[in-house]
Amino acid sequence: LFEEINAASAALQAATRCDKLNVGALGNQVRQLHVHIVARFAGDAAWPGPVWGSGGAHAYAPAARERLIGDIRGALA
Repeated sequence: LFEEINAASAALQAATRCDKLNVGALGNQVRQLHVHIVARFAGDAAWPGPVWGSGGAHAYAPAARERLIGDIRGALA
């Protein structure tokens, strides 16, 4: 699991050039272990606090979403 977290974190960092990453294993809403890896930027609405419980979700535009997915997949390859 740690190897996968490290690989996903490196790919997200490379794809987004974020200022920092938040990595959290939460289990308070569902019973399964799951890990969140969140790219953070100094200008985001929750900075420098945690993203959880701060504001609402905003969807990516379809083209931006596909570009980000491609960049992350490329960084994982």
